[in-house]
Parts: sequence; structure tokens; C-alpha cells
Amino acid sequence: MTDRREAQLMRLLGDVVLTSTPRGVVAFSSNGSFLWANRSAARIAGTTPEELTRHGLCDGFWGEGLDEDAEAALAGAAPVRREVARSGPDGGRQWIERFVAPVALPDAEGLV
Repeated sequence: MTDRREAQLMRLLGDVVLTSTPRGVVAFSSNGSFLWANRSAARIAGTTPEELTRHGLCDGFWGEGLDEDAEAALAGAAPVRREVARSGPDGGRQWIERFVAPVALPDAEGLV
């Protein structure tokens, strides 16, 4: 298998895993703008994937301190994990485990 073909295969496998996992996955650019979310993220948040696009990294929608976790992950080039509260779909408190990791994106840096 050529390196190019292997890279294509890995991208496709990554797409399948990210879109089909029951865990919510959201990606932001290094400037904090929303890039992508899987359907599980929308389900957990009690909204639609389209609605998620309206919420950047610093938006309280994602729970307290996401911007701080993102800065720590980028500065240390290592993941940050913690449990945080956010407003749930019914208006009550929803506890989520958040895992913030720096990732290399083509021609950019980002966070997942």
C-alpha cells in the first residue's frame, strides 16, 4: 500500500469513527470558531447540528471554562479532561465529561 493510499484510508476510518461514536465530538479552530460536530454532540446537547454551529469556543453553551481548557491544552500540547456543568436541554443542569485535545489540522491548528 502506498503512503498516499494509507493516508486516505486513515482519513476515511477517522471520519467513520468520529461520525459514528456515541460520544459527542466538536472541533474548533485555534481562534475559537466552530468547525464541526458529530450528531452525538447535538443529541447530548439536546439540539440540532445546525444549532451547534452558532456556538464558538468561548460560548457558555459548552459549559464553564472551555476557553481555559483549550488554552491549557494548546500551551501544554496535551489533553485536558474534567467534568463540567452546562445548561441541559430541559433547562436543568447537565454534567458532562469534557476532553479537550490539540490536533494538527491541514494548514492550521485546532481543538477537538
